[in-house]
Amino acid sequence: MGGVPVDGVGASASGVVDVVLWVDVEATGVDADCERLLEVAGVVTDMSGRTLGLEPFSRVVDQGSAALADSVVSGMRGRAAVMHARSGLAGEVRAVGGSGMVAGLVDMEMCAWLEECADAFTGLHGGSSYRVWLGGNSVHADRGFVKRFLPCVYASLDHRVLDAASVARFLRAGGVSVAWVADRPAEHRALPDVLGCVRQYREMLCTVSELGAR
Repeated sequence: MGGVPVDGVGASASGVVDVVLWVDVEATGVDADCERLLEVAGVVTDMSGRTLGLEPFSRVVDQGSAALADSVVSGMRGRAAVMHARSGLAGEVRAVGGSGMVAGLVDMEMCAWLEECADAFTGLHGGSSYRVWLGGNSVHADRGFVKRFLPCVYASLDHRVLDAASVARFLRAGGVSVAWVADRPAEHRALPDVLGCVRQYREMLCTVSELGAR
């Protein structure tokens, strides 16, 4: 990953390696307390945005049965209904109803994937342990869905959060011209949106690195 600074991303003096779990979720609405999780995707990087070529995680969540999937999709209203119909996610949720992975199984699978990825970075940086930051675009909303539907993944998270949109706002306030994640139209599918967020984070790091080299 040429041009992206990697200084300061290795193991700390205590042997702890910081890694970032970038997450995007798609749901029936924005309130994690009452809406349903439809899709989740994740990418694990170190603090420089490197992925080590590790595969991202992406799953459409089985609502439990074909009848429940149809009820969840049919019950969506307004922006969520239009958005998920256009993206094709509504159709996929119906298609996996009763034959896919319910949230509990997705949680277990994603947790094992996260551990494998974090171990790879720990070995790369010569650390003895790791801590996982949650990263994303306005990721406080995603964190609520992770906490409710993916408790194993949530339990793996440190309290630290890396919000790409907030980083962009901070840089802009300091007069640094950067592209903010939200300036680019989202596809409203979890995997392309989280990959776009990581790409934007790398671009922001490159911008800062170039300024520091002047």
